[in-house]
Amino acid sequence: MKIVVLSCLVFSILLNQYQSSAQNNLITVASIDPATAIISNLKCRIQKDRVFLEWTIGNNQLVSQIEVESSADGKNYAMAGLVFSTEKKDSDAYYFYEKARATKIFYRLKIIHKDQTIRYSDIVSPG
Repeated sequence: MKIVVLSCLVFSILLNQYQSSAQNNLITVASIDPATAIISNLKCRIQKDRVFLEWTIGNNQLVSQIEVESSADGKNYAMAGLVFSTEKKDSDAYYFYEKARATKIFYRLKIIHKDQTIRYSDIVSPG
């Protein structure tokens, strides 16, 4: 009988902790600023000796420009190219390509909003 009561007590404590954690996560998700560009479908591939990047940006009307950054080590990035916003409302697709290098290369996008805030994409690499 004591084991069952103890098990119920432990289960109750764990359930309360889970519910508190879930409520905290909901607050965090709800606090995401809707006035930022949303980078999605970022893809990187090699085709005919060129590296191609393609992506979509939601809330596109908020974007001024996109800096495509590259890195040989995945830590230190430099601008590889500049893509200006189409200023189309809602979402739009973008593309960038450059000559492929013999060594592994990493890419990320630096999104510069019209209000000068900056947002980075995930890091991608071809292959």
